[in-house]
Amino acid sequence: MKKNGFDLVEILIVVIILGILATIVIPQFVKTLPPAEGPLGIRVTASPGNSTWNQPGGVFFKIRYGYGRKEDIDFRDYGFDGTLDYVSYYDQEDKKKHEVDPNMPEWNLWVEHYLQVRQKATIGKKPELAQ
Repeated sequence: MKKNGFDLVEILIVVIILGILATIVIPQFVKTLPPAEGPLGIRVTASPGNSTWNQPGGVFFKIRYGYGRKEDIDFRDYGFDGTLDYVSYYDQEDKKKHEVDPNMPEWNLWVEHYLQVRQKATIGKKPELAQ
């Protein structure tokens, strides 16, 4: 005989259903988050390079649109001089990383995007770091 309220079995069923829904709905929600704007979506690193791996040093700007995703765009300035030397991007549809050839006509569009990213990444930094 049931008293006022819920018995233990009903509460457990509700908790299990809510847990299942949370594990399905939350990951889908995270995938549909809008692109991360500003410094939170841009990771800036600098490296002196590595001669063993034949990797030059430079400043790297890695952009991630949305949370929990791979880097979508990777800009590199190998000479620490503010010019764009390398671009790669990850295509979410074909799940592959593509390198952009500097000799292609759309390279100038990538340079414009790089300059915008560089400016956003250095907002609030000391002037010598923003150059």
